[in-house]
Amino acid sequence: MSEEQTRDRQRADGFIINGEIYLKPDRLKRWVPTPSERSVLKEQKIIRTERGDTATVERKIGGIEGKPRYYAINVHALDLLAAGQSI
Repeated sequence: MSEEQTRDRQRADGFIINGEIYLKPDRLKRWVPTPSERSVLKEQKIIRTERGDTATVERKIGGIEGKPRYYAINVHALDLLAAGQSI
């Protein structure tokens, strides 16, 4: 991976990997600032989780140190909610 690719990934809001969207926690918290709003996204299954105690998932991204946690967005559930349909 080039230095430029590494810098781009560090500056990115998130990533699309195999059709899945992963948002960096600080970005989602900036866009959805209150914990109660983020809880609604989790309750509506917009945020896909691996564990009950956290709304994030671990993912290794090349160019990003370690194995940080990201918010995994369920695009299908988000589309349904935006269309006013239940999940």
